[in-house]
Amino acid sequence: MARKFTKEEIEALEKNPNTLKATESHLSLTKSAKEEALALAREGLSAYKIVKKLGYDAEMLGKSRRDGIRYCVLKEDEAGHEQRQGYPDRRSKRMSIEEIEDLPLDRESVSRMRNELIYLRQEVDFLKKYLMWSNPGSEATEYGGVLCCVCSYPCIMLYI
Repeated sequence: MARKFTKEEIEALEKNPNTLKATESHLSLTKSAKEEALALAREGLSAYKIVKKLGYDAEMLGKSRRDGIRYCVLKEDEAGHEQRQGYPDRRSKRMSIEEIEDLPLDRESVSRMRNELIYLRQEVDFLKKYLMWSNPGSEATEYGGVLCCVCSYPCIMLYI
């Protein structure tokens, strides 16, 4: 794992026009910087020379970050993807209250929501039972129960 940047190093990195964002543990390049790094990598330049040409202190970045920049731009290119700006938001999009209120209340959607509610409640009940039975010091294990042949703990699967 690469070392963390100091506040002074983060300020220096953010002054570089090729920097999209810098944190103590991460450096994001702009799309144009990635495209330039890709062109330099295709020419056969080393990771050290690529970051130098982009205006970064190669020693401050360290070997793993330098190699990572070169590797990532080449990997995106080999996959046939265009270089992107930053990272895509991979978090699931939750619906706002207004969006939920605007949903139609036809029979099919109500049925789907009912089934999802039942499933989620069963899932929560299972997890509660699992935690109760898998904790050796819990009240449930003091009452006795059948021990699992795999993990030697009371097995919830025997009670479902």
